[in-house]
Amino acid sequence: MKKTVLFFICLYVLFLSACQRETHQERPFNLYQVEKIVVLAGDNSALVSWETQAGKPDPESFILAWTPDAAGLEGGQVTLSPDKREYLVEDLVNDCSYLFAVQAKYPDGLSQKVSEKCTPRTSRLPVTDFTANAGDGRILLRWKKPAAVVSSYKITWTPGGGSQSLTDTSLERYMVEGLTNGTEYTFTMVCNYPKGESEAVSASATPGLVNPIMMSIPSAVRHQPVTFECNPMYFISGEVESIAWDLGDGNTATGESVLHRFLSEGTFTVKVTVTYTNHTTEDASVSFTVSGFKWSELAITKDGYIGYVKTSSVVFSHDGNTMYISTSNSRGDVFAFDTWTGEIKWTYPIDKVTYGGGPMVGPDGVIYVGARDKKFRAINPDGSLKWSLDVAGNVDGFPAITSDNKLYVVSNGTVANLYAVNPNNGTVRWSKELEGNVGSAVAVDRDGNVYVGTNSAVWSYTGEGTFRWKSSSLTVTESGSFAINGSVLYAGLKGNDGVAALDMETGDVKWKTLLADTDSFSPVVGPDGTIYYASRNRKQVFAINPDGTKKWETAAVATFIYASPALSSDGKLYIATQANYDGSKQVLTINASDGSHTLTPTEQVMCAFSFGPDDRVYYGTVTGVGGSSGGHVYAIETAGPADSWCMRGGNMQGTNSLK
Repeated sequence: MKKTVLFFICLYVLFLSACQRETHQERPFNLYQVEKIVVLAGDNSALVSWETQAGKPDPESFILAWTPDAAGLEGGQVTLSPDKREYLVEDLVNDCSYLFAVQAKYPDGLSQKVSEKCTPRTSRLPVTDFTANAGDGRILLRWKKPAAVVSSYKITWTPGGGSQSLTDTSLERYMVEGLTNGTEYTFTMVCNYPKGESEAVSASATPGLVNPIMMSIPSAVRHQPVTFECNPMYFISGEVESIAWDLGDGNTATGESVLHRFLSEGTFTVKVTVTYTNHTTEDASVSFTVSGFKWSELAITKDGYIGYVKTSSVVFSHDGNTMYISTSNSRGDVFAFDTWTGEIKWTYPIDKVTYGGGPMVGPDGVIYVGARDKKFRAINPDGSLKWSLDVAGNVDGFPAITSDNKLYVVSNGTVANLYAVNPNNGTVRWSKELEGNVGSAVAVDRDGNVYVGTNSAVWSYTGEGTFRWKSSSLTVTESGSFAINGSVLYAGLKGNDGVAALDMETGDVKWKTLLADTDSFSPVVGPDGTIYYASRNRKQVFAINPDGTKKWETAAVATFIYASPALSSDGKLYIATQANYDGSKQVLTINASDGSHTLTPTEQVMCAFSFGPDDRVYYGTVTGVGGSSGGHVYAIETAGPADSWCMRGGNMQGTNSLK
């Protein structure tokens, strides 16, 4: 009897074990996780969307959870019906990173989580350049409206407790009347949005103390733009017929306001002469002080993050007041510096390395940057994300954008892909699958035709994606860029080919220099048509005549040269070494006429040189002096850029476009 009971007990245990194994084997096959998750940051919100696996049954529901990356803040969770594929999470904290996770719920349990991070940011932008200019018993308020849809403005002032609401949001000035002379008033302005108010901005002025000339900044450094404006509240003796300016440095101008850059230090007397319609005149003047440059070296570090630069080059906003550089170490953060003070305005975090994919500045000031996370991003001038585009591979090639806002980018992958992107929302207008797996360079000519290179060939398309030609067997160096002069496209190549010159109408190869060893990087072109480039392993810089013959070559100057040169208007070529020459890394200042050069010690350099709005040449470094961690941005005084495709990207915004 005991043996029989024991037999049935063993049989029952084996049965349970088999059931458990069967259940264990089935779970991975009927708990289908969502295909992917996309999170778009909003104002105190985030829009989460996802897709299910094609051909798989819908779950009973979805569970969406979010967790803040900050102590003291609460996350949340919501259960959604199986037909849902997106959900707007609200009441989040701006500027705090959240992790969003989606799970599919089935009768047998929950699928694996699929997650994505994002950081909500405010879109309730305040007005900028808010100023108060005093007159006799009145004050004129002026501002620049934000790049957002405002419901109304509200202005308040003290003393007096006055207020005024403005529903006409196209206004950029308002006159406050009935004030007391000799009393200082402080004015505060907010923008009203559907979700609430913007941050407040303030300005103060005292009626009765009228400045005849208004200035955008109280003082400047060399080359910094300053606006001088005739104050209409001072010149009230009649109807103004004309306004003339003497800027004190030998320059003159006309008009109500003038934008000017002083090229030298000193104190200048700026004089304005107003002529009225009755032919009488009235003069006024102001002293304006211009100082020397405030910095020549900046550390690329913030909040404990220490960055360095490899192939990405420094680019600038269109007004020249902001410079951008992206990093290439553990992360790919974009740094925005004030050009004139060197202060960090903001940083944008990118978890993966930004190598050759940016940054670049569009005509509206938006910054475009690629990274090694298969994403291409558009960042607003205030540092918030405008959109992010998923592409087929890492973005290691510099993008291109035209003055009429046509955007192009190439990605790596199993095969490289060229994308024509709508810069307003990040959607793809058209795309082309290319040969080769490394997308290297993009450029646009004056007619809007697009040129793209990979490690297999060079192609040309119209701006609408129509094929023009293909030039095979050209291996364009990764993270490089093209240069254009007239009807010729120049490409830096791998191997011994050096630089190739292509007829932009036909794609025919006019010549190759055959002066290289492994990689040749981004060529530049002088006003006389001379082409300049460096070879990594040849450790030399070359000058090539327009017919492809060698003009000169430098002696070997380093173990490697990865950098790309920049040519100044006085015929000097600037480039630097990645490794030691005479015991240290060096900046080469080369005489473009004969290749003779001088050397200046610096840090390890792998990026291209580029010119700034102050006629200085800029470059980023990999490591500090003596191998210390973290790179820097350096600026060197020069005569300014040559009038040609004299730096990588073709201009200070790095647009790679002549259109």
